[in-house]
Amino acid sequence: AAFVGIGTGNNNFVNHATNSHITSGAGNRIGIDSACPPGVNCINTLTNIVGGNSSIISAASRSTIVGGYKNELIDIDYATILGGAQNFVISSTKGNDSYSLIGQGFNNLVQQTSTTKPQYATILNGNSNIIRPLSNYATINGGLNNTISGSSFSQIHRSKYYP
Repeated sequence: AAFVGIGTGNNNFVNHATNSHITSGAGNRIGIDSACPPGVNCINTLTNIVGGNSSIISAASRSTIVGGYKNELIDIDYATILGGAQNFVISSTKGNDSYSLIGQGFNNLVQQTSTTKPQYATILNGNSNIIRPLSNYATINGGLNNTISGSSFSQIHRSKYYP
């Protein structure tokens, strides 16, 4: 059986989901509001949004957003965003295990493709930081405009990029 639920809040939406929940908040979405395209797996399984506003989980499994504003987990499995605003963990195809975390911050991105996965990537706070594909176990701890690309086990600590 599929268990889907919305606790409190307003304008929250769950579609194409099993065992997924929105606990509270406003304007949060699990799934897409249109029909799933043929041949595409749009089902969200064991996904949760707890509070926050205008966050989206789409085509994901075992992923969670806790609080924040306009955070998104798209086509990704095993990912977490904890607060902040406009943070994204995304993949170009459904079914990529990420195990990635964004904790707070603004406009941060963990990105992967169907063949390259930045698994276990972490961005903690900061602004406009990016971890790109082929950056396994990479970490950015705060800072501004930092990017790790194609470099596993790399770390950036509270740095600022000056163009």
